[in-house]
Amino acid sequence: MLFPRYTKLLLLVCLFVFDKIECNHDHCPIILSRRQWRAEGATQVFYQIIPIDKIILIWHDSDTCRVSFECRKVVKNLQLDHIYKFMMPDIAFNFLIDDNGFVYEGTGWYRRGFHTTGHNRNSLGISFIGSNNFGK
Repeated sequence: MLFPRYTKLLLLVCLFVFDKIECNHDHCPIILSRRQWRAEGATQVFYQIIPIDKIILIWHDSDTCRVSFECRKVVKNLQLDHIYKFMMPDIAFNFLIDDNGFVYEGTGWYRRGFHTTGHNRNSLGISFIGSNNFGK
């Protein structure tokens, strides 16, 4: 089940991907760049084939974070696990969304993610991070 605060965000992401709307500061989510969460450089880059035809939503059961610096740390640790533990070229997801609704750029719009075996081409992988305890 999607919660109302994420429904609007996901719709916005979908529309932005297909260039249906222009975004202004009042209606766009805050997207933290790789630089802002201090991402490592990718060991290899695979460019995305545009246009995409799928958006894949993934729930990553990770540490819950309540404040910005904790959430950045969770995203950074995910990337380090993906690169050094699972031998991926970068963080697996194109974008990540934390419990507060902030969006983190993973591989981004134009680089392929590594989120769903057999479905990484022509898709965006968006991961929700946290404990999945909304409203509790």
